[in-house]
Amino acid sequence: MLAYLRTTLLNAIRGEIRRVGRAGVVESLPKDSGMVGAETPLPRPDSDQWLDYENALAKLPEIKREAVLLRLEFGMSYAEIASALDRPSEAAASMMVSRALVDLARHLE
Repeated sequence: MLAYLRTTLLNAIRGEIRRVGRAGVVESLPKDSGMVGAETPLPRPDSDQWLDYENALAKLPEIKREAVLLRLEFGMSYAEIASALDRPSEAAASMMVSRALVDLARHLE
């Protein structure tokens, strides 16, 4: 079961990276979405996968860690991430998140 969940998480991260690479256009989340709910690709906090995720996240540089947290755990749009992390544009924030997710995936493997 844990191997299945880990594979699901890695596939979700890789899918997000591919989507960002293909899309070129950044879409905003609905205003009422708030926190990311049940549709999040993250493992449950009480699982061993969560520990793997947390350990991999801790290995990232602080700026990349913040980018991943803002996107995956807080569900922020790229415009909001650009503002929060003092990036010049949504595209810059999108690229930072995608690179951070690639690094995160490497640490998870």
